[in-house]
Amino acid sequence: TEKLAVDMKLKETEDDLSRQLSYTQQTLSEKTKELEKLRSEWTNQTSSLSSRHSEELQLEREKILEVRPQTFL
Repeated sequence: TEKLAVDMKLKETEDDLSRQLSYTQQTLSEKTKELEKLRSEWTNQTSSLSSRHSEELQLEREKILEVRPQTFL
């Protein structure tokens, strides 16, 4: 009887741990997807800002060249 009680407790513990593991894996998977989405958004924003910055720098260079073209020759 004692062995049966221990076996039942072990089975209950295994089931509980399996449920916890499954929940944790699901949560990790969801958080990983969220992270990847944020990373993608961050990359896109960074690219966009970098591109805009480059365009602005180029415009500034062109303005400077219009005013003093000989300086940069």
